[in-house]
Amino acid sequence: MNEKRKAPGPNRSTGAKFSVEYKGNTYLLKKQEYVVFSVLISGGQWATYNVAESLNIPDPRSVIRYLRKKGLNVRDRWVRERGMRFKRYWLDKENVHIRRMPELFDEVADRKEA
Repeated sequence: MNEKRKAPGPNRSTGAKFSVEYKGNTYLLKKQEYVVFSVLISGGQWATYNVAESLNIPDPRSVIRYLRKKGLNVRDRWVRERGMRFKRYWLDKENVHIRRMPELFDEVADRKEA
């Protein structure tokens, strides 16, 4: 008899377009993860509303959660300002090397040809 084969489960690295070397480890990031990573590593401490507003991402906390699951040490601390309590996030800026995956260049080339 024909047995049904189980479909592979979703994988967070599927569709990854950026390869980031950070502190000796390589991480495959999707575009939204890469954009948040870039902001967090650029310096300073970022509140979620600053990241959401500047990058037009509805909930950057979920992207930060995925970055942490991948093993990136996204640091945070609670802050109380103007009667509000919120977290600020950042990454230590050490040994960073970013490479784009070839699929991204193929995708851009296909758009230019169309």
